[in-house]
Amino acid sequence: MLELDHLNKSYTKGSAEIRALADLSCELKAGTFYAVYGASGAGKSTMLMIIGGMLRPDSGAVVHGGKNIYGLSSKARNDFRKRTIGFVFQKFHLMPYLTVAQNIRMPLSLRKGSAAAQEKTAAAAARVGLSDRLSHYPHELSVGQQQRVAIARALVGDPQIILADEPTGNLDEANQRMVAACLHEEADRGKLVVAVTHESALYNSAHHRLQIADGRLMGQGGT
Repeated sequence: MLELDHLNKSYTKGSAEIRALADLSCELKAGTFYAVYGASGAGKSTMLMIIGGMLRPDSGAVVHGGKNIYGLSSKARNDFRKRTIGFVFQKFHLMPYLTVAQNIRMPLSLRKGSAAAQEKTAAAAARVGLSDRLSHYPHELSVGQQQRVAIARALVGDPQIILADEPTGNLDEANQRMVAACLHEEADRGKLVVAVTHESALYNSAHHRLQIADGRLMGQGGT
């Protein structure tokens, strides 16, 4: 389980202060797929970055395994990210000088003693329909294919927590269904899956649905 405890985060733009999260609290359980919905600027991506240990909140805690991850040392928090989190970035962040296989394999490369990297990479690529693109570079792929590389990279390390920022936003209907199936499979395997989405099919298929407005959790729903 992951506990978000009274999270607050603000940004300064010029002379204005922008509140991204305002006293946001909830519990997120393993084995569950959560979909997060809200208007642009509501705080959805900020919440994901904070959960993933990449953006320190102004106040509040993210508790995993009984520990506030922002109370850990920088090295310990980096280790938490590498071993626990799989993140699908909205802008992909693929390395342009690496092949598809090398991009997918990157989380395994960051771990000491990670075995069977080639087999795991091939399996992750197959899950998102990219087995025939392993030797290609990002610029040789469509935007939708690049997004699927980013999804495979998030899954390859078998993380406990999968965070996805608009994971189906650039995909056609068939690939949206494939990615949704992957995320549900991960939840069925006991993983915690949290996806920010504007796609109604993905949102409605989630086990639980969270709505955020002005940095606040406005409501929760479940199937």
